Amino acid sequence: MDKLEIENSVNLCPPGPHAVLLVIPLIINADASYLRSVQEHMSLFREEIWKHSLVLFTFGDWLGVKTVEERIESDEGLQWIVNKCGNRYHVLNNKDHSDKTQVKERIEKIEEMWAGNEDPHYEVDLDRAAQIEAKMEAADKAARRLKEINERQSRVLKEVYESERDPVTDIRIVLVGQKCSGKSSAGNRIFFKKKFNRTFNRAWLEKVNPHDDEKKTFNRF
Repeated sequence: MDKLEIENSVNLCPPGPHAVLLVIPLIINADASYLRSVQEHMSLFREEIWKHSLVLFTFGDWLGVKTVEERIESDEGLQWIVNKCGNRYHVLNNKDHSDKTQVKERIEKIEEMWAGNEDPHYEVDLDRAAQIEAKMEAADKAARRLKEINERQSRVLKEVYESERDPVTDIRIVLVGQKCSGKSSAGNRIFFKKKFNRTFNRAWLEKVNPHDDEKKTFNRF
């Protein structure tokens, strides 16, 4: 679905975009894995996409006293990307929002690229656009169907749990898994309500009323 969304992006501005900004943070290490990712994304389009592409480097404030040229020269991966885009790039300072010249200079570079291209914009393949739209509609329909199935299963499980649950008054369970593996979500599904308060780094369980007839204590690591 992500690939379809990326490929469909150029179809949202027919007859095609004048420029494609390839956004890359200057703090990144453009190693072989990163380059493969860039190539896979750009290969979703025709080879002509590179003629209409400009590298937009973000986090220019991270450079300090170093120039962007020095940063590019220090990383072979960045050199490859910049060369692939016809040596067209622009640096964006993420901290200085008052510098209006950043936007003006970027637009000027886009216009210069546009004027230098034989075709003013990247041509949209209408047949391919129709295929992508059909695939996305089919995927959305399948997703809605899956959601309905999951909701129905949850209702059935809840009914079974409430009607046939074990009369044990004190159940202790430990959820073990990697960070972001879904421990909190699993605990909430077992409770059939949101009991785990989640943050990026940790989660904790709401206190259980000691006077409740049934108590469940969860730890998640």
